[in-house]
Amino acid sequence: MKLNNIKRIIEEDFPQDDRLLIRKLSFSLNPFLEQISTLFNKNIDFDNLNQEFVTVTVELNAAGIPKTQIDIKTTLKTRIKGCHCINSRNLTNDGTFPSGNPFISFTPTGNLLRINHVAGLPADKKYELSVILIG
Repeated sequence: MKLNNIKRIIEEDFPQDDRLLIRKLSFSLNPFLEQISTLFNKNIDFDNLNQEFVTVTVELNAAGIPKTQIDIKTTLKTRIKGCHCINSRNLTNDGTFPSGNPFISFTPTGNLLRINHVAGLPADKKYELSVILIG
């Protein structure tokens, strides 16, 4: 969506008796309207959304369960609703690759995300996962 019809509030556009009130309103509203217009014209970025980028190192057993407990602390404004693994890097450097996009099963507890299971990674290999947490 592109916002291109936002017009600044100009006190001279109103009757003389209303200008003091219009001046007060425009002082607050004009900057806000400019910021909204700027955001909606292709300026919404990662930082404007309730999401967070984290990296985590995992090593799994044959069932896909982490060998050590993994808790990720988050600063999201709301409870974690999901996560996407956007990159995986083999830290063992033995030439093995994921069998699919790693899918993380987790339990949210307050501002922590506990990783319960990761599908798609080979067992007994250390991987660094780049993950986007979504609130």
